[in-house]
Amino acid sequence: MKRTRIAALAVFLFMLMAKHLCAATGDLAVSFSLVPNTGFAGSLITFNVTVTNLSANAIGSVTLKDFLPAGVSLVDQTQLSGTPFALNSTSNAISNTVNSFPANGWATFGITVAGNLDVQDGTLATNSAVVSTTSTDSNTNNNSAEFTMLLRAFVYLTLTITDQISSTVAGTANVYVVTISNPGPSVALNVAVTNMLGAQLHFNGPIAGHGVTTANPDGSLTYLLGDLPGGASVQYSVPVISESSIPNGAFSVVTVSVSTSTLNQGVRTVSDSDITVVEAEVGITATNPPAIAVGSPFPYTVTAFNLGPSDAQNVALVDLLPPGVALVSQNQTSGPPFLLSANGSGVYDQITSLPAGASASFQIWASINPTTAHGTILKNAVGIFTSVTDNLPDDDATSTAVKAVNLPWNQLLLTLGPTTHLQFRGNPGQSYSFQAAGQAQGPYTNLTASVMADSAGVVEGDEPWVQEPARFYRVVSP
Repeated sequence: MKRTRIAALAVFLFMLMAKHLCAATGDLAVSFSLVPNTGFAGSLITFNVTVTNLSANAIGSVTLKDFLPAGVSLVDQTQLSGTPFALNSTSNAISNTVNSFPANGWATFGITVAGNLDVQDGTLATNSAVVSTTSTDSNTNNNSAEFTMLLRAFVYLTLTITDQISSTVAGTANVYVVTISNPGPSVALNVAVTNMLGAQLHFNGPIAGHGVTTANPDGSLTYLLGDLPGGASVQYSVPVISESSIPNGAFSVVTVSVSTSTLNQGVRTVSDSDITVVEAEVGITATNPPAIAVGSPFPYTVTAFNLGPSDAQNVALVDLLPPGVALVSQNQTSGPPFLLSANGSGVYDQITSLPAGASASFQIWASINPTTAHGTILKNAVGIFTSVTDNLPDDDATSTAVKAVNLPWNQLLLTLGPTTHLQFRGNPGQSYSFQAAGQAQGPYTNLTASVMADSAGVVEGDEPWVQEPARFYRVVSP
């Protein structure tokens, strides 16, 4: 009976206290402390929130709610001091409770969040907290608090450019490989890479990759990659070609710059420089008639060429006419203009630069000394020189041969011997008929043969028209 009375008394006192607490008037307040001005994507952000009962009355059940903003995610919360609360959270919503809160009581909580990796750089995130009680609150103006922080997204982009060479030949093509990597922590948004070529370099085709290329007024090309997640990388190729006129020793420079709407703490610009080597392939050809009459000026043609890939610098054409041949004149008939000069029987023509793929032709007039013996073979040597590397020097020199014709006009000359040697000079390319006027043996009188004179008008040979030796011939036509 006594125990029953004690239990009933305890229940009565508890109910009386609860009624008193519910009827008590408090003054709840909530506030933030140690709040950050700026938070970073992928990084931890901490702040404190404190609940205080500013009145001298104990009050009933108290609930703290903290609504974390978009752009951050809850990592952890702990109670740092004060009246113990039951800590609860669902996703980004915190709801901490206590059944009763003493007069002048307080409770402080430490909250840790992380900036989301996909947050847009520059986002303003506002965190709001609200405190409430089942008791009467004399001042509800301090039941809520908020603070705003700037969320910064950042990445550490890496940017490399390679081309597998350290020197480039002027006038040749090359391919640069560009790699952009994003180790994180955030997503790099709106990534664009601008490719700028140095002087005398040109794009040699479209950029090879999966992005979109746009041309800029300054001649550069921008490669639009879109968003690049943390841990991802992109690679593309840039084909270029250098001008054939780049000087030897100059540098060919390609500069690549990356931009993103996300804060980039990493590399922004890289360059690749290759020293230029000039390599050409110059050569010379010469043509002249096979036979020329002495004393008469005749033309022959010399052609200088450069097959590239680079422009040939300080090019000189040298033509040394043989003894017995005199220079009459020269003129250039085609190609980039040379400076023409001569010294005695030597031709010395020069040009500062002979472009790759270009050729130049010259007509040179010469004359064979009238005293040169008939049949003399005169050889002419022609060469070309350049101050740059010549990849194929075998065609840098050539020679031609011409036979001197020193025969009287329209006269038949016979040299008798075991065979009869005939010489005759008439009109070039004309057909002449010759007739045997006698024979050593056999009935061959009046046999005839027609022979065409060569480019010098010469018919010459050892009995080329009859099968047996004849002692005399005569011209019967035209």
